[in-house]
Amino acid sequence: MKKPIYLYILVGLSLLLSLLGIYATMVPSTPKSAAAYEGAGIPEDVVKQLVDYTAKNSEFVQNPLNKILAILSLIVIIAALVFLIRKNIVYANLTYLAYLVISIIGIAYSYIGASSLLNVLDAQYRELVSGGLLISTVVMLVINLIFLGLVLYKFMKQQKELEKDELG
Repeated sequence: MKKPIYLYILVGLSLLLSLLGIYATMVPSTPKSAAAYEGAGIPEDVVKQLVDYTAKNSEFVQNPLNKILAILSLIVIIAALVFLIRKNIVYANLTYLAYLVISIIGIAYSYIGASSLLNVLDAQYRELVSGGLLISTVVMLVINLIFLGLVLYKFMKQQKELEKDELG
């Protein structure tokens, strides 16, 4: 059986993303204050909205469920890496598929949670931020679904090869 290069690449990229997710949820970030926007020519009411939104977003990113999802995804991707190193490709594929499912759940949760924060913005900025949020969510979801399709395709192909080897 060939080396699953695709899986090494996907697991490596996903490990980096999981580490970034752990950092974002575990390390407290300080939201920008109104002073950070001074001299930028932004109206005072907009600055207040931005400060409120970034503060609430920071709280949301570090809530317990986000922390659980980040830790769980890191554990699962490390398990996939261990299976990959031990050349147990079947389990590596299955654990990576589990990681992708967790990622998709995390994307949906992030979208729902971030959408609920939009009420601190006025209608104009809410529409702008909502559009950006929707675009980023769709892009992340499409990428995860492509990864899911690729891994499922390769996994099914490997299973057929194994069956053929057992029969032949």
